[in-house]
Amino acid sequence: MVASKRGIPYNKFGGDTMNIYAAILIDIENSKAYQVGYRNALQDCIYSCSKKLNEIFVEQLEYEVRFCGGDALQGLFRDPVAAMLYFRLLEIMILII
Repeated sequence: MVASKRGIPYNKFGGDTMNIYAAILIDIENSKAYQVGYRNALQDCIYSCSKKLNEIFVEQLEYEVRFCGGDALQGLFRDPVAAMLYFRLLEIMILII
């Protein structure tokens, strides 16, 4: 980003401002190695936790966190602090359940 003569940041593509986002990408490592029942239970747990967190973080989400490819989650946040807090709360919720 470069400051313009008016003091308003603009990007090199001609826009007046550039939005900054934080992406969250979570992968369940070696998920194919888990027994089917355990893997399904884990995915259900993560799904219900992420659904609740999506409701809590609705104002900070550009795109809600959701499963993609069966064993990974991804989402886009308007604020990097919110993305980190979401991730930490997801970790805590999974450990508690």
